[in-house]
Amino acid sequence: MTFLSSTTLGITLFPSLRRSLSATPALRSREASLGDLVSNHALNYPTPVNLSYFWGFGSLAGFCLFLQLTTGIFLAMHYCSDATLAFASVEHIMRDVNGGWLLRYLHANGASAFFAVVYLHILRALLYRSFSFANAGV
Repeated sequence: MTFLSSTTLGITLFPSLRRSLSATPALRSREASLGDLVSNHALNYPTPVNLSYFWGFGSLAGFCLFLQLTTGIFLAMHYCSDATLAFASVEHIMRDVNGGWLLRYLHANGASAFFAVVYLHILRALLYRSFSFANAGV
């Protein structure tokens, strides 16, 4: 897999960093380690060549799952599962609970969004053939 290096980007964006590394010999080792830390973790981060918006669907699926869990917990605090009280508890959530209507609609639409995002995530894996070279680097 080919990785892009942003070394030239880091030098063009932060030329003062390069000058400060060689400015004073007494502080060179300390600044070099700080400069190396910034360089290795912020500027020269390895990035795949085929990076696109499809790569965000895994994180988006995780966010949808988190949204489902949190709204479900808050809805469960006010819901009654008894057959005679279930409709009344949904009305209570919609009318009396502050932001209850928003929680209910986020939970209802979040379920559909979660499945759509998971299917798009699986589609990306199939299109990029991510499954075929799973252990090639080992």
